[in-house]
Amino acid sequence: CCVFFFQAEDGIRDQPRSRGLGDVYKRQVSTQSTWGYINFSKGQMGFKRFVEAGRVAYINFGEDHGKICVIADVINNNRVLVDGPTLGVARQVISLRRIALTDFVVKVPKGAKTRTIQTAISEFGLIKKWGETKWGNKVATHAKRSKLNDFERFQ
Repeated sequence: CCVFFFQAEDGIRDQPRSRGLGDVYKRQVSTQSTWGYINFSKGQMGFKRFVEAGRVAYINFGEDHGKICVIADVINNNRVLVDGPTLGVARQVISLRRIALTDFVVKVPKGAKTRTIQTAISEFGLIKKWGETKWGNKVATHAKRSKLNDFERFQ
């Protein structure tokens, strides 16, 4: 039933506790992210492709694989509403894991209707601009080669 209080010896509580190597790594400024090189030295924001209304995205998984679409609205941090009336993509909710963002942004308001997106795509010339990029050429070449048979492949 008795409580004893002892005073600590000199020097035991004066030293700071070792914080391990984790704090050393936390203090270092990382210039390499999982998505590529980020330049922090100029004081600029590292990422340039944001999930926003009007952002053009490439569908990399699912039944619309290989097609491009336009983000019409952001539902939450995992899903977006996409539409591509002239690109062969029906208006649908799709996970962000199934799309890859491109550098193109079509000027459309948030939650735009299909007709508005269709006119914005034609005014922007999206199909032509996508075909001129390296990414678009790579996708077109892959689609072309996948349709070849054995005789056409080795000519």
